Amino acid sequence: MDFGRGQGLHVDRASISLSRTKAKVLVHLPALDDESTLDAEVRWSQPDAGGGFSVGLQFLRVRARETWALNEIVRGLTT
Repeated sequence: MDFGRGQGLHVDRASISLSRTKAKVLVHLPALDDESTLDAEVRWSQPDAGGGFSVGLQFLRVRARETWALNEIVRGLTT
């Protein structure tokens, strides 16, 4: 799982593959005390070696606190 600056996520071995499929992503963001459920949409997919799919998800309607927490993760990866 890789977070990106563009408010999205790359997931390997996903069970969804169709572009524009909606998904809910449950994540624990270290900067927050509780888990967050983020709405997302599949933007691209390709079959992976394990029989599933590697997919790119774009987050939709992310609240300010989750945006801040996601940016903290990305900031930590680039410093």
